[in-house]
Amino acid sequence: MKKQAVVERLLSLPREIEGAETELLWLHNKVEEIKEEISRLEAVAFGEGKIDGTNEQKRKAQLREVTGEERKRLHEHEQMNVLARIKLNRLHNEFKALRSVSLLVSDEDVAFTRMEWEEGTRS
Repeated sequence: MKKQAVVERLLSLPREIEGAETELLWLHNKVEEIKEEISRLEAVAFGEGKIDGTNEQKRKAQLREVTGEERKRLHEHEQMNVLARIKLNRLHNEFKALRSVSLLVSDEDVAFTRMEWEEGTRS
């Protein structure tokens, strides 16, 4: 990777990281919404007498029938949440690695000091 490419990638990563964090937050909120919907559907099913199993195993099976689609959506969103977390971690790791490389390279065009990076400027 050429020095200029390292610099450009370092400068672009914070925006990508922010996007990945936003996506992760959205997915987390979506998972919570689906869980609330499942709880609401279960409460309605109990209230309407749709859950009348004589033992816990039968009641759980009846609940799964009532909330099957939502549980499927929950599983899908939980998987997307895991993938979003992996993406965010990869971006953080890439940023750290490139920053380390830039600090090791002696060329002024690539090396950043911590203060310069935090200020967003280079001398």
